[in-house]
Amino acid sequence: MLQQTTEQVLISLRPNLLDAFLSGEKCVELRRRAPKLQSGTLVWFYAKVPYGRVMAVAKLRDVTVETTAAIWEAYQACMGISKAEFDAYVSDIDTAAVMSFDTISPVAHPPGLQELRALEPGFQPPQFFRRMRPSKLLDRLSDSNPLASLPGCQH
Repeated sequence: MLQQTTEQVLISLRPNLLDAFLSGEKCVELRRRAPKLQSGTLVWFYAKVPYGRVMAVAKLRDVTVETTAAIWEAYQACMGISKAEFDAYVSDIDTAAVMSFDTISPVAHPPGLQELRALEPGFQPPQFFRRMRPSKLLDRLSDSNPLASLPGCQH
């Protein structure tokens, strides 16, 4: 069971990006807007359909805001996306944010969307991120038995 003294949030990812995290190809998360999160926050990763499950948890190292050009230069090797995908994602903005993590751990018993909705009627995966409050849902995530941690980025 994970500590519940740390802030915890839930974010949604495309399945291929979660796979890239778990394979080590990706170790940072690019966001168009900077989430206001403290170092040490536990970040739960919900993989969108077809997975439709909370499949990993990471410990946030920091959130960096830079120009999109500076982000590509510094993080291109660990974003898990191509230059074309990056350019399409940031084409209409000048700055973006990068979330880097100390560790990421796959979840041994990933709860699916149906179970999440049973724990919290009306549950919807977040578009940006969602702060987790004490609840049956957070208890279930905390009891999901994260597996051995993969190292985070060295940025």
